[in-house]
Amino acid sequence: MRSCPTRPAHKPKNRLKDCLSNETQEWHCFGVVCSLALFGCSVGIHGTFAHRTYFDESRYKNYRKLGFVRGESCQTKIFYAFPYSDPSSTEEALRKAEEQYDNTIFLTDIAIENHTKWYFPYSKSCTVVTGIAYTAEKEE
Repeated sequence: MRSCPTRPAHKPKNRLKDCLSNETQEWHCFGVVCSLALFGCSVGIHGTFAHRTYFDESRYKNYRKLGFVRGESCQTKIFYAFPYSDPSSTEEALRKAEEQYDNTIFLTDIAIENHTKWYFPYSKSCTVVTGIAYTAEKEE
């Protein structure tokens, strides 16, 4: 067993660093890098939904409010780090919100939220879209 080196009294003591060999420190760094890589692979980039923000109102008439809608897209992570499903997606949450009413043409008053629920031994990260759905008759 290796003994920890002693330092002169005038230098600050870092007992943990003094007791760990360079090889052990390298393995700790490797472990941190691998952990960060795992977390990076399980985080979804929400991307853009800008192609959905344009609405050609000249093609429709007689708009009607359908009601409040809510769509959710979630990802489960086992032991808080290992993804069990696809990352949560703003696009999927929007699609689920639009599907709540037949003939939904567009959504207004949209809010997009992200939240995480913690359980043992897993977590669930979700993207939630809320808004108001509208429909209209198509111009002939």
